[in-house]
Amino acid sequence: LISQIVVLGYLVDQGSSLLVSIPAAGAILIQCWKVEKATGVRPDFSRPFPWIRCERLEAVALSAKNAKADDKGAQLDAATLRVDRLATLYLSLSLGPLVVGYAVKTLIYDAHLGWYSWGLGAMTNAVYTGGFVLM
Repeated sequence: LISQIVVLGYLVDQGSSLLVSIPAAGAILIQCWKVEKATGVRPDFSRPFPWIRCERLEAVALSAKNAKADDKGAQLDAATLRVDRLATLYLSLSLGPLVVGYAVKTLIYDAHLGWYSWGLGAMTNAVYTGGFVLM
C-alpha cells in the first residue's frame, strides 16, 4: 500500500497523464479495502497514541505458536515462515546499501527539479527493490 502511494507520488511528480494517475489512485483505494479484509486492520485507541492492530494476522501467529508437536502442517508452516524471514533479512541487508548508494549517486550526478523530486525518485527505487526482496 505504501509502495503504491510512493509510486503515485512519483507519477504525479513526473507529470504523467491522468490516464495513468487516476487508475493508480483507484488501485490505492482498492488496496486499502483488500488489506483491511485480509489482515483485519483496525485502529486501536486504547493506548495514548493511536495504534493499528491486525487482528487476523495476530490470530494466525498465535495459532502457529501454539501448534502441537504432532501437527506436521503447522510445523512446516512455522519452518517456512522462519526460512522466509531469514531470506528476507539477508536480501535486505545486502541490497539496502546498494539502494542508499544509488540514491546518493543520483543526488550528486543527476539533475532533479528539487529535493522533493529526488526524494520521490529515491523512495521509488527503494520500493522497487523492496518488491524484489519480498517476492
